[in-house]
Amino acid sequence: MLHRTPKGWRLLKHVPRLELLNVVFKVSQAGRERVVREKRKNVHAFVEGDDCGVTNITSSNLRFIGYNPYVAGEFRDKETQKPAREASWAFINEKGITAINVL
Repeated sequence: MLHRTPKGWRLLKHVPRLELLNVVFKVSQAGRERVVREKRKNVHAFVEGDDCGVTNITSSNLRFIGYNPYVAGEFRDKETQKPAREASWAFINEKGITAINVL
């Protein structure tokens, strides 16, 4: 989990899972272009939101979200391949990102 400071982003703590509200999926296009050009990983895509602790949110509208810099320049719904720019809630763990109300 990262935290924004006046000097930039800093690691706040390691967590096995994270639940966020008011989620925004962001990709640095310059960072993506460097990955594609150099075929080497770098941190250029991330998820921003408000930490909401552990909730009991249930929904039949869960969407699985992924990102592949070699395929597209944005996060996408894994099933429909539609761009994912925002979501009202997201759950992130070692298996990936699950979200609801994805726009």
